[in-house]
Amino acid sequence: MARTGVEVGAMASISTGHWALQPALLFSQRGFKIDDKYADEQTVIGITGIPGRYYSSYSTKDEYRFNYLTLPLNIAYTQRADGQGFQLFAGPYLSLLLGGHYTSTLGYLYSTPHSGGGSSSQTSGTVAAYVDSWANSVNNNTFYTQRFDAGVQGGLGYGYGRAVLHIGYSLGLRNLGKEQQITGNAGSTTVTTATYHNSAFQASLAYWLFVKP
Repeated sequence: MARTGVEVGAMASISTGHWALQPALLFSQRGFKIDDKYADEQTVIGITGIPGRYYSSYSTKDEYRFNYLTLPLNIAYTQRADGQGFQLFAGPYLSLLLGGHYTSTLGYLYSTPHSGGGSSSQTSGTVAAYVDSWANSVNNNTFYTQRFDAGVQGGLGYGYGRAVLHIGYSLGLRNLGKEQQITGNAGSTTVTTATYHNSAFQASLAYWLFVKP
């Protein structure tokens, strides 16, 4: 599931005619949500010979937030040579992980012919880059992901005066999961995390501070 985030920074435009090179340096937030529920329902004949209904459900809700320093490099084609009007843009980006945080909630509910109840627990922690020189502990409440992300982005913009509105989509091309060494009470083992990529719909509004005459 998607989640919202912010993106703020500085952008430049180096133009010639209808074409422009638009590098930027941004603080950007990415992330995702996982909301799953598993249920089981059974009818069992008890010792009295009377059927009874047993129901149980497990739910997990995880929220992850990644903070990046991102360098996008877009090439834009504008409707007018002065940069006004509609424009199309596309280009690559490179991101450096600055950190982040996550929360994970586990819930359990059950009911039997004679009782019912449930429980829930929540853990939270930080997001950090993999460090290959030492094993990651299972007890330090840290979610590890790749330090660098890279991908492509593109979209549609509109320039009016000194302002320009961009609406686009970015797709990460690098798998952010990785095999890692986990150290616990029973020793060490190597596990492989799930394959996942960053992707985001983006809307931004920029204001040019300096415009060539």
